[in-house]
Amino acid sequence: MHQRTLLIAALGAALFVLGAVAPRPVRAVDGVIEINQAKAMAGGVTGSLTDDPPGFPVTITKSGSYRLTGNLTVPSDTGGIIVAAEHVEVDLNGFTISGGGGSATGVNISPLFCRIRNGEVTGFAGLGIAGNSTSIEDVRVTRCGTGITTGFRSSVRRCLVSGSTGTGISAADSHIEGCTIADNVRGIVATLGVNRLTDNIVTGNRRQGIAITRGLVAGSVVSGNGADGTDPASTSGINISGGTTASCAIIGNVIQGNSGAGIAFTSGAVAASTGLSDNVITANGGGAFFGGTPTSMGGNVDQP
Repeated sequence: MHQRTLLIAALGAALFVLGAVAPRPVRAVDGVIEINQAKAMAGGVTGSLTDDPPGFPVTITKSGSYRLTGNLTVPSDTGGIIVAAEHVEVDLNGFTISGGGGSATGVNISPLFCRIRNGEVTGFAGLGIAGNSTSIEDVRVTRCGTGITTGFRSSVRRCLVSGSTGTGISAADSHIEGCTIADNVRGIVATLGVNRLTDNIVTGNRRQGIAITRGLVAGSVVSGNGADGTDPASTSGINISGGTTASCAIIGNVIQGNSGAGIAFTSGAVAASTGLSDNVITANGGGAFFGGTPTSMGGNVDQP
């Protein structure tokens, strides 16, 4: 009996130690795993201190839904959240992930089919949010190096990106919709793959508003960009590049008050492969076009 008692006590002690090593993830009533500053510092958000050591970055290694229940304050040169599993949703829940400077990334999503929404990421001198085949919705990204970087088949909707020391949104094969991109060095750079840029406001960026090679720019306001510089291409509202690979449709936009040209082309061939219709192109310092004139145009209002 004495030996059995000792065995039970030893087993209990072992289970206690294992509990300390691998804390259970804290789930809300609806099954969503909660993340806050205290849980980040304790580690083991997904149940393993090996996968998610104490402190930042919080590392998510299991598919599922996660929700912030408070702001996260991240030390300098350290990432905020790393998503290392597919099919993960992170609801920022109106809270903010604040970086302490340095070259780290606020939220880094390398697997596919993930979603982040509803909050703010600020103060990361590397990247604010980076994702592949990721949906980014209703997020404010401020004072980062590059605000948002998307890999192939991503979407960015209803986001505000401002104060980036580089590019606001860097997109590849992505759909950028209903966003405001303001007061960055460059607004949107979408020169990889085929991109759709629809219903955005791109304003006050210090170089070009939009750079694109293939795809669609539609229903957007591109205004007041290009204050830093005099070159009509690099300070244009929309810059279309890519040589023989370029193929763009520019439809139903207001392109006005940019320091350089309203629309700049890297060559006459690029201009010839661009279709323009139903745009208002007005009051741009470098004129309506630079580098060529599109041969496919209809319904545009072209004013000096």
